Amino acid sequence: MPDTGGTRDAGGVARDGGGSTFDGGEPAGACVMLGDSPIAPNRLFLELGGLALEPPARMVLAEWTRASCAATPELRVVFHPRETDCTFGRTEELVFVFRDPGELPLATSASVNVGESENLTIRYQFLGNEIIPASNFGNCIGSTGVITFEDLDTEAGLKAATFDIDLTSCDGASTAQLGAVGAFELFMPTAWRDACVP
Repeated sequence: MPDTGGTRDAGGVARDGGGSTFDGGEPAGACVMLGDSPIAPNRLFLELGGLALEPPARMVLAEWTRASCAATPELRVVFHPRETDCTFGRTEELVFVFRDPGELPLATSASVNVGESENLTIRYQFLGNEIIPASNFGNCIGSTGVITFEDLDTEAGLKAATFDIDLTSCDGASTAQLGAVGAFELFMPTAWRDACVP
C-alpha cells in the first residue's frame, strides 16, 4: 500500500496526496491510493448487511466539477476499487459531492449530519449479490451518521474530512443499510476559480 515518499506511478497516481494528471496534462485534481490501516489519512471500510463489501476500495480522487464560474462551487470526492485508475463514473464507487465547500455547514472544523444537509450528496451504486438486490444507496430518507470537515474550502490546498455514516436505499430496492467509515486527506493543486468555466 502507499508509501510516504511522494512517488508517482505510470498512471499519474500521487502516493502523498498530491495532484494527479488525469488527462496526461497539468494536474487537474488529486488521486491517491488508500491505506489499509484504520488510522490511514485516506481510508474506506464499507459494510452492507453486516458483511464487508467486496471489492474493497483502492483509490480516492477529487476534482472540482466543471461548471460555470457563476454557479455554486462543487467538489467531488470519489472512492473506487480500481487500483492506479484516476478516472470515475462507473458503478461500485462511493461518491461525495460537496456544494459550497468552506461555507457553513460544510466548513472547516464543522460536523454535518448526512441526512440533513442540502449541501451534501452521497451515492453508491451497488450491483447486487445473492443476498442483497442491486440498489442505489445514498444520504436519502433514513440515512444517519456524521461527516466532520478538517480542511475544506474553494482554494487550492488540503481538503480533509472523516466520516462514519449509514446510507439507505434511495430507490427502495433494499432494506439494508450501507455503512461507510473512512477519511480523505487530499491536496488540490488548483482553486475552484481556476477550474470553473468563465
